[in-house]
Amino acid sequence: MTVRMSPIAGLLSLAVCTFLGQLALTLAPPASACDVPVYEYLLQRWARGSYRIYYLHSGREDPADRPVNEYLERLANDPEGHSNIRFKRLDVGRMPPQAPSERDLLRGQRERHKLPFHVVLTPHGRELFAGRLSLSDAKGLTHSPKREDLAKQLSGGKNGLLLLLLGGSMAESEAARQAVHEAIESAREYELDVGTVEVNRQTAAEQWLVRQLLAVREGLDELDEPMVFAVFGRGHVEPPHVGQGITALDLLDVIAFMNGPCLCTMNVGGTGEDLLTDWDWEGQLDEWAPGQERASGPRGYVTF
Repeated sequence: MTVRMSPIAGLLSLAVCTFLGQLALTLAPPASACDVPVYEYLLQRWARGSYRIYYLHSGREDPADRPVNEYLERLANDPEGHSNIRFKRLDVGRMPPQAPSERDLLRGQRERHKLPFHVVLTPHGRELFAGRLSLSDAKGLTHSPKREDLAKQLSGGKNGLLLLLLGGSMAESEAARQAVHEAIESAREYELDVGTVEVNRQTAAEQWLVRQLLAVREGLDELDEPMVFAVFGRGHVEPPHVGQGITALDLLDVIAFMNGPCLCTMNVGGTGEDLLTDWDWEGQLDEWAPGQERASGPRGYVTF
């Protein structure tokens, strides 16, 4: 089988192997490597992980929460929907035997919050939010201008993208911005069209996106430095480069990985997180690559 290596991956020598090692991949012989780059494989053939949203209550649900719950239920159950969420009501007073994960959830959450309330968990089970969701919150979970921009770029054929989350001083953010610009310009010399998105932590419309980014790895929410995330596939995000660790050379390593050969044994989902979006990936991909075969991937990390 022919392995397609991007020019920049070859230029950076062992950069891809180093990054793959960080992802704890099992290196397979060349014959077992996929003949598509990482970003394209995840875009075409990798199912997103699902966010679990619970509504914990006792007895009848609060009428004030009904519009929120009905909205979440429509998103989760619509056969033509595009949101990677699972929604479930849990009546703690009339609950049948539940899975161990739900018992643990109830035990921890009920000690900290007064019923009723919502809990939002990432695909890897990290708590994204616990409290009462408003209808505006529920819509913000899946929709924001920056996520739409991100999805348009990825489904439109970009070779992955670099997302800059601003932070720290203006000088620190500007240095990170310059590193992103230099890396993307260098990649362009090798015919790699890498996208970019810049997110301000203080923008109200992007608060749920910021929460999702900071949940990619434990402890990120305690840092106020700029961060640069590699984003590829259908909104898959890898742990970021932070602060002084943001250099053009290091970001070129990231670009090399996104455009390097995909290994059929790779476990990208084990290190990063998928963003919560309500984007018609299938429909957009049909326009981008008509007739291209897409294999079915896993259905996500959890099922109800």
